[in-house]
Amino acid sequence: RPRGTVHRWTTDALCLVDENGVVVRTTEAFVGISGLGEGSQTSLFRHLTKAGRAALLDALGGASPRLGPQATHAFDTTKSWDARTMPIATELGHCVLLVAEALESRDSETDLSWRRVSQSSIDIEALTTTMDYLPIGVVLVELRDGEAPASLTYNRAYANILDFPDDGTVSGSPTLYRPDGSRVAIDDLPGAYAARTGECVRDVLLHAKAADGSLRLVSVSASPVAKSGTARRSVAVLVDVTARVQAEEARRTSELRCTGVFESFRDALAVFEAVPGENGIEWVYREANTALLSALGKGKDEILGKSVAALYPDIAERCRPRLNAVLASGEVQECETVYGDKTFFVRFFRLGANEVVVTSLDITKTKRDAEALRKSTDRFETTASTVPGVLYDYVVDGEGPGKFVYLSPGASSLFELPVDEIVSNANRVWSMLLPHDVQLLHQATRSVGGSVDAWAVTPSGAQKCLRFTWRENPDPSDETVRGSGFILDVTEASRARLELARSQKELFALIETLPIGVFVARDDTILYSNQELARSCGCASPFELAGKNTSEVFAIDPDGTGPFPSTGNAFAERREWKYRRADGSQVLLETSSSREVEVEGQSASLVTVRDLTELRAMRTQLMQSDRLASVGM
Repeated sequence: RPRGTVHRWTTDALCLVDENGVVVRTTEAFVGISGLGEGSQTSLFRHLTKAGRAALLDALGGASPRLGPQATHAFDTTKSWDARTMPIATELGHCVLLVAEALESRDSETDLSWRRVSQSSIDIEALTTTMDYLPIGVVLVELRDGEAPASLTYNRAYANILDFPDDGTVSGSPTLYRPDGSRVAIDDLPGAYAARTGECVRDVLLHAKAADGSLRLVSVSASPVAKSGTARRSVAVLVDVTARVQAEEARRTSELRCTGVFESFRDALAVFEAVPGENGIEWVYREANTALLSALGKGKDEILGKSVAALYPDIAERCRPRLNAVLASGEVQECETVYGDKTFFVRFFRLGANEVVVTSLDITKTKRDAEALRKSTDRFETTASTVPGVLYDYVVDGEGPGKFVYLSPGASSLFELPVDEIVSNANRVWSMLLPHDVQLLHQATRSVGGSVDAWAVTPSGAQKCLRFTWRENPDPSDETVRGSGFILDVTEASRARLELARSQKELFALIETLPIGVFVARDDTILYSNQELARSCGCASPFELAGKNTSEVFAIDPDGTGPFPSTGNAFAERREWKYRRADGSQVLLETSSSREVEVEGQSASLVTVRDLTELRAMRTQLMQSDRLASVGM
C-alpha cells in the first residue's frame, strides 16, 4: 500500500498519529473502540492518562512502547483499550501507528501469553497453556481478505529467536535473510506462503537477526490449517539450529584437519581393520597416508580393502601378534624392525573396536648416527683415559667454585672416589682442599680462563698438589658460566720446585757468607750482588749495586789508561780493576772469568770479585820491611 495510508475498511483497530499527537487517520474498528475520529485536530493526548502520554512521547521519539489498560480510556467509561505502537515514516513526516484492541474493563490486566501483531480471530486462550512454553518457536499466521497483511500470533520461543519484544509489542515483520544475504519479503515467508498457497514448507534454512546484531541460523517449516471463513491460516515452526550447524561444521573441520594431519605426517601411517577370515582374524588396509603409499610404491586403490597377508606375507607375519595384542588389551605396542636395508620404529594404537592404527618411522639414519656417536664417545673415553690427567666440564651457577657435569675416568684414581659420586656431589672434592685454595678457585673460575694449583688430602691421607686449568665456553642464550678444563697431579713437580727454591735459598745464604764478592749480571746490568762486594764498593747494602751497569763499578783499568771496554766480554778472563768509592778512596778489585748460570729461566753471568786493596798494601809494607831488613844487615 502507499506509505502512510490507513484503509478504513480494514478490520484491525488502527490509528495514525503525527508528531504532535494529532489523530491523522483511523479505521472504523478504532473509532468503535475509542470513540475518537480522525481529523479536526483531535489530540490523542487528551484521551490518555499520564502514563499513556509518556508512552506516546516515547513512541514519537522512535521507541516501541506498549500502552497498557491503565494508560488509556475512552468516551465510554465502561471500557478501556490497549494499543501497541509502531514508529513509521509517511508523507506527513514522522508518525506513530497504534494497533489497538478493546478490553472488557479498564481495570483488567489480562496476561496475553501469546503476543499479537494485529487483531486476530484465533482463540488465544486455548493455545496459551500448551504452546507458550515450547522450546521451539511457533507462530500462527492468518491471512484475510487477500489484501490485508498477515496476522501473527507467536509464543515466547519465537520472540526469543526473532528478537521480538516479549511484552507483546512489535515494530515490524520478522527480519529473515536467505543464505545469499537477501532479505525475505513478507509474502515469501514460509508461514505466509503456506497460508496463501495451501502447500507445506519443510526445513527452509534462513538467517534471523538476533538482539546483539549477529545472525542466527533457523530452520523454518510451515503447514496450512483449516480455513475459517475467508481467513487462511498456517502454523510455522522455527528451530534455532545455529549450535547444531556450528557443531557439524566444527566436526567437518576437525575431520578435514585430522585428514590433513594424517596425510602430512612424515611417519608412514596405516589403519588396519580386523575381519573374520578362513584362519581366524585377518587384517586388511582401511586407510593409508601418502608417506606409506610412497614407501610401498602403490596407490590407494591397490591396497585399501586388501588383506595384509595377501600383499605382504612377511610383514603380516611380523605384525599379526602385536595387532592382536593391541586389539585385545588396548595397550600401545612398540618395536623396531628391519625391512630391506632400512630400520623402522613401529607403534600400534587401538582406534576402535576392530581397528588399529600403525605408525612406522624410518630411523635408519638415526640409528647410524647413534652408532657413530657411540663409537666417537668410546674413542673419546679411551683417549681421555690415556691422557695424563683428568678432563672435566663444569658449571658455575652459585657462590661456590661450581660443580662438575663430566669427569674422565682418571678422576676415580686421582680423587680416590667413584666418578658418579663426584659428579653428583662436587663438595666431596672441595672438602679435600685447603680452605684458602677453595676460595682461590672460587674467585679464579669466574674468569674466562686460567690455572690454579691447590693442595688436597685424599681419603687415604695422601697429599697431592692438583693443577686446575680451565677455559670458559660462553653461551649467549644462557647466563650460567660453563667451561671445560683438565686437572693434573703436579705433586712431584711442586715438591721439586719447593726443593729447588729451598736449595736456592740455601745457596744464596751461603753466598752471603762468603769472604769474597759475587755478582750476577745480564746484558751488563747487575742483577744481584752479595754483602762482601757491597762492602768493597763502599755501599751500605747490596741493593745499591742492583740495577747498575757494570761499567759504573768497573770503570778504571789497572793502569789507568782507559775506560771500561765497550765491546767484547770484559769478564771473559781474570782482570784487575780500580774502583773509586763515594768517599774518594780507591780500591783494587780482581774479577774472575764469568760463568754462565740460569736465573729466573734466563741466562746470566756469575762473576766473583776479590778485594786486593789490603793485600797489596800488606805486600807493599812487607817489601818495605824486607828492604829495611836488608839495609840493616
